[in-house]
This record gives sequence, C-alpha cells and structure tokens, in this order.
Amino acid sequence: MDCTILSRYIQRLTCEYRQEDKVIGSTDPKVAVDPTFKNHANVTLLDGNVCRLLLTGFSEDKPKNYTCIITQGETANKTAVVDSMVQCLSSEVEVNELTSSCQTKEKILRMDCYYTVSNTSKALTCEYRQEDKVIGSTDPKVAVDPTFKNHANVTLLDGNVCRLLLTGFSEDKPKNYTCIITQGETANKTAVVDSMVQCLSSKVEVNELTSSCQTKEKILRMDCNYTVPDTSKVLTCEYRQEDKVIGSTDPKVAVDPTFKNHANVTLLDGNVCRLLLTGFSEDKPKNYTCIITQGETANKTAVVDSMVKCFSSKVEVNELTSSCQTKEKILRMNCNYTVPDTSKELTCEYRQEDKVIGSTDPKVAVDPTFKNHANVTLLDGNVCRLLLTGFSGDMPKNYTCIITQGETANKTVVVDNMVQCLSSKVEVNELTSSCQTKEKILRMDCNYTVPDTSKVLTCEYRQEDKVIGSTDPKVAVDPTFKNHANVTLLDGNVCRLRLMGFSEDTPKNYTCIITQGETANKTAVVDSMVQCFSSNVEVKELTSCQTKEKNLRMDCNYTVPDTSKAPTCEYRQEGKVIGSTDPKVAVDPTFKNRANVFLLDGNVCRLLLTGFSGDKPKSYTCIITQGKTASKTVVVDGKMQCFSTQVEVKELTSCKTKDKNLRMDCKYTVPNTSKALTCEYRQEGKVIGSTDPKVTVESTFKNRVSVTLLNGNVCRLRLTGFSENKPKNHTCIITQGTSARKSVVVNSKTLIPCSAISVLFQTSPAVLLTLLPVLLEMWHL
Repeated sequence: MDCTILSRYIQRLTCEYRQEDKVIGSTDPKVAVDPTFKNHANVTLLDGNVCRLLLTGFSEDKPKNYTCIITQGETANKTAVVDSMVQCLSSEVEVNELTSSCQTKEKILRMDCYYTVSNTSKALTCEYRQEDKVIGSTDPKVAVDPTFKNHANVTLLDGNVCRLLLTGFSEDKPKNYTCIITQGETANKTAVVDSMVQCLSSKVEVNELTSSCQTKEKILRMDCNYTVPDTSKVLTCEYRQEDKVIGSTDPKVAVDPTFKNHANVTLLDGNVCRLLLTGFSEDKPKNYTCIITQGETANKTAVVDSMVKCFSSKVEVNELTSSCQTKEKILRMNCNYTVPDTSKELTCEYRQEDKVIGSTDPKVAVDPTFKNHANVTLLDGNVCRLLLTGFSGDMPKNYTCIITQGETANKTVVVDNMVQCLSSKVEVNELTSSCQTKEKILRMDCNYTVPDTSKVLTCEYRQEDKVIGSTDPKVAVDPTFKNHANVTLLDGNVCRLRLMGFSEDTPKNYTCIITQGETANKTAVVDSMVQCFSSNVEVKELTSCQTKEKNLRMDCNYTVPDTSKAPTCEYRQEGKVIGSTDPKVAVDPTFKNRANVFLLDGNVCRLLLTGFSGDKPKSYTCIITQGKTASKTVVVDGKMQCFSTQVEVKELTSCKTKDKNLRMDCKYTVPNTSKALTCEYRQEGKVIGSTDPKVTVESTFKNRVSVTLLNGNVCRLRLTGFSENKPKNHTCIITQGTSARKSVVVNSKTLIPCSAISVLFQTSPAVLLTLLPVLLEMWHL
C-alpha cells in the first residue's frame, strides 16, 4: 500500500498503518504494534511524499479496512477497503511517469518509464521514440531509425521500469520523447527534453533508504540512494541509529563507541552509500538515518527491526545486465536474483529467443548452436553469469535468464552486438578493503573500466594526500610507505593494493586513481580496527578449463576467517569424491591416481584431473572446510573449450628464494597449448632473458638469468645476484602469434619468501609422489 502525503513543513513526521483498529506498523519505533503483525510488516517513508506498507502473509478471507495515518504536529488519515481477492485496480496498461536525467559531461540521456500492466508474468514490449523516429525497443523485430543505431539501449528493469540510455545526446532544441508500453493493448507518455536543461535535482537529495537483514550472519546492510548537484565534488555519507553515529565516510566524525569495529560505510558506484553493520541483534525496532552532505545536507530515516524477515519470500530476478567485448567476441551477462532460501539448491538457465544457451542443471538439453560456446555459473552475491564466445549476431535478439528454486522467475533483455559500451570513459566502479589483523596486511581491490583494455593504464593508491604506491615507477612514493606497499594490476580490471604493517589508530581516506588519458578515482574510509565482515568460510568462484591433453583444471577461490591455518579442500563429481587435501578422505576408485588437489597461493584450491573425457555435462563441487564448511557447484562439459581464445597473461608474481635470488612466475593462457610460444622477461624495458635463443639479452644479465616454461602454463624467471636498491618494473611477455604482457613493480627489500614447498607439502603422499620432479627442481633453487 502506498500513502501519498501533502505537507507544508520540514519537521519530522510519522506514518502509521492500521487494519481495523489494530496497529500494523509505524515509522515511530515507540508505537506498540499488534502481535498479529509482528515480523510481518514494514512501513517506510519513500521519496515523493509516499509512505509504503509491505505486509507479508496476506491471506484474509474477507474485506477489511486499512488506514494510513500521517502525523506532523496535526494528524490526517485515509481509509481504504482491501480484499485479498481483489485484483490490482490497474487492470489495463498504463504509463504512470516518464522521467529524464541528462549528464552533460558524458552526453548520456537516461529516461525511466514507470508503467503498470494487468499481468506482470506476461511478456510486454517497451519502445522509445524521438518525435516519430524509433530510438530503440525491447522487441528486436522493431526497425530502429538509423540516427540512433549503436547509440541507444532500452532495457526492462525491476520494479516496472523501462530505461533508455542514449549516448551522444547533443540536440540543439527541445524535442518530444515518448515511451510506449504494449501488452495486448498500448499506453504511452510523452515528455519534452532539452539537452541544455539542467538536472532538476539541483540540490542534495536522499531518494531511498533500503535495508536487508541477513539473520544467519547477523549483518545489517543498508543502501542509501542519493543525488547531488555535482558528482565530481566530494560528499560525505553518515549513518545514525537514533542519535548515535554508526559510521561515516568522513574520518573526522566521531563514531559512537557502541559501533566501533562493527560498522563500515562506503560510497558505491551509482550514487549509493552502503552500511554494513555486524553483530546486528537489537530486540526492538529503531530509527536508522542516512545523511548525505555536499555543501547542504539531506537525510532519510527508516525503521529497522532485526526480527523482520526478508520480504523477498519468493524467487525473483532483479536485474539482467550485458556487456559485449567486441575484440574478444565474448558476451557476458550477469543475472542478479533473490531466493527464499540461499542454502537450498537452485538452477539458472539462459535462453536466446527460445533456444537454451546453457544451464547449471546438466540434465537440461542445450541447443546445438551453443554447444562448446557457453558457460553458465553461479557466482557469489546471488549472481548467475553467462559467458558466450563467438558472439556475432547480426541483429538484436532476446536473452532470458531463468532462476528456479521450486517456483520460477525470469527476466529478458535485448542484446545487440553492435551496441557500443556506454562506458566510453575511465571509471572506478568499486573500491573494497579487507584487513587481515593477524598479518597486519591491508588489501584493497579497485575495480575499474577503461575505454581500451589493450592500452596501458596506471593505477595509484593514496592515503589522504600521501602516495602509497603506483604501477608507474616514476611516481614518487611517500617515505612512510617505502618498502611496505605493493600495487598490482590483476586480471578482470582490478588494481590491488597490499600494505604491510597496517596499524593506524584512526580511520583514514584511501583513494584509488586510474589513469588512461583521463583520470577517475574512488575513495573509501578504512579503519585498521574494523573486523573483516567475512568471518565465515566462503567459496567465491569455481572455474574450469580443459587442456589439449584432455586434462580438467578447476580453480576454487575461497575465503576463510584465519589465513594462517590451512583449510581442507575437497572436489566431488556428482557426489563422488575426486580428491582432497586431507589424506584421510576416501577417494572414489574411478579417480584413483588420476586426480590432484592442492592449495595455491592467493586462497585458491586447484584440481587437476587426467583422462577427462566425459561425454555429457556433470556437476563438480568444491568443498572448503575450516571448522565450518562452504561449497560451490558448477556444470562442466568435457567438450567445452577454454574461453580464452587469445594470448593472455593472467598473473605475475615474485618472491625471494632462500639464496636471496629473485623468482618470478608468469601465468598465461594461449589458444593452442600444442603450438610453440615464447616467453620473455624485461626490466625497465631491458631484455633480461627469453625462451627464444635468437633474442639479444642485455649484457648486465648475461649468465645470471634462467627463463623456463613449466607445466600448468607458467613461465618462470630466476635471477641471481638480485640486489637492486630501488623498485623497478618487471614485465613478462608471452607470444604465440599475438603477444600479451603484464608488469609489476619489484622491490628487493619487500619480497616475500618463496613458499611453494610449504603449500605443496599440505597435500597427500600420493600427490607428493606425483609432484616429486617439481619438488626436486624447487629444492635446487
């Protein structure tokens, strides 16, 4: 139920809902709620003077009076009769609102079309027009005007919204824009848009404050959606519980002692400020307020009760996004979903029109068109990802994500491989931090996008105004951080900071700066005393790749509460144990002497399975145990080719041997593992060594360097007499027809000891026999 409010004042107001004379819920936590509605109702003040009631378990057998009461000094109310069997009053198609927002810097017009339809389970189409020209449509059969080809994207979003994104928006006079919704009948709404019109939100506003309580982990997550006049200027976000400060992005703000080490406030991409509050177990509802400040201040308050159940008691697909990498011809789609029970198994399936592209259920028949081209995986954070290679459709098509857990939900979007990525600029999307208190290491990951992934970029981290480290060796690092910091570009558009000896006594601003021609940055507040939110065992990702030798390699990325203790890792195929790092675990006879499971650096558990030639898809599960247990399952098809159809350098790591020599490992992928490749290392542009004897090595490194290709797509460098007195860039270059490279800054004073032997010895005796040649080679380092 939505209650629209008219008020002349800016003082606080309260909203209360009643059924007959029973209080269902209120924004005032002091109001006594009728026991009938405990843990079933949520009352929230929304943007636009609306007070919303969400009431779960609604199944009355006769009509009842529902009353909304608004109080701000004086009181007003309205009553309506509700019958659970009464259909929504909107029995026809309606376009309720059409809003626009012009970002003048990026020249992108975004329009949101809010609609209602009589049946939300039936397909509908959404079309946008400028005057009489079709800009775009969710129906791929609709002919788009050539003016807008490759410039427009029309998508159906959660919450009955159809969004238009139009790039290169620079009209010189106002024009009519129309949104048309069709489901049997048709409705439309038209708005006049002028590229010179400033965003109507010329002030600071908090649009929505939402909460989600994960009862198992006792974590409260709140998202505060805001708008500000200038997104390029600094703003601060602060959360309060009643009048106590929970946390702030401003390190100068004094946090209430109750919330010390329990709260984290972060500015996320998309004008969102997120609160994560651990140990959330209040016994009564309380007011939580989000305060946004950029010159002026705006706030919004919501009542949160730790006992309120998540309202999403059904399967829902919230968002379906796509990203087409034209160079690699790979389509990546992310399907964000919610389910009633995250501990129960679910299946995810993708379709193109009516053809099944792929599924996490190995029993589902995939269309032959997509055999060996598609991979569907369940990722952490309720996301189902599709990777589709050889993506070259010549016209837009419907792609659908279907989530099933008992019941089924789906969402469809139109994808055209000719649509350019709207992010044509440098952006920092997210900056996350993780503090490992035992090792006193701060790890931060900076997720970014750039217009051209083939061009060089630089990444720099700062603490307040001090430079911590940079991928550019010419940048002067603050003496405080000399020999303590490492900044590395990782696969997947991530720049990682590792800062040792992290023990600041007050919260400080940390900034990640990405530069590729232009510059973008994001800042987060980090407190060394904040505990890691991931206090349990988690399996983050499970990936697989089949080699030419018919071997299956799977990597299981995990997190554990204590990285100093070794977890156990076990792999299963359809319930059968393939292998384990625990020698006491009984392995299925099918896999005896064919499987190897071992723990790698970076919280990865790898499976190598020889003689892999399954003739049909099967489920593979990785199980990580450290006190408690976590697992992740993916479907693997023996005929599926590795997605990396190009030369790539995945990772470049360095360490110091017991003889004080430098060892570097360059992990790569190539399209054909049976063809020859060359590996070359350089230091500051000078050739150190190469697997190609025709390459001329810099005289300084003669007779001091060894470059070797090892099993598992690794190229190893050994450099003796390593005693440089300052950090230098080291680059690994892999060539097989085309070339790929990765660079890291190496500092002899901060190199960690090579620890591969200790990792390998955690596995079973049988595995050690298999790896004996490698161990002997490493021992001679």
